[in-house]
Amino acid sequence: MDLKGKNRPKSFEVAATRTCNYLISIAGNKLLGDYSRSDALKFREWLIDRGLTGSSVTQNFSYLKAVFNLAVSEYALDITNSFVGVYHDREAGVIRRQPIPMEDIKRV
Repeated sequence: MDLKGKNRPKSFEVAATRTCNYLISIAGNKLLGDYSRSDALKFREWLIDRGLTGSSVTQNFSYLKAVFNLAVSEYALDITNSFVGVYHDREAGVIRRQPIPMEDIKRV
């Protein structure tokens, strides 16, 4: 995490660590190569069942993929990242906020 989060805010490390802990609680503490597509799908369903929006599910998978890819790159591992290409509805639960009308802004 020190390498990946070097020029990022502390919140990156906190969120990435939290996401990894979520995965471990769902699929167990395994070697990277032992995580399967089934584990990735269980993780996706767990996130959705917790009520996360599509964008939050995307963010959690992004953290996992980043951590996984860094380990693969750093240690020249010959394993497949089971978390790549897992489909989910990115728009699920996302509320598009409308801009404040200019008339309201002028009144303030």
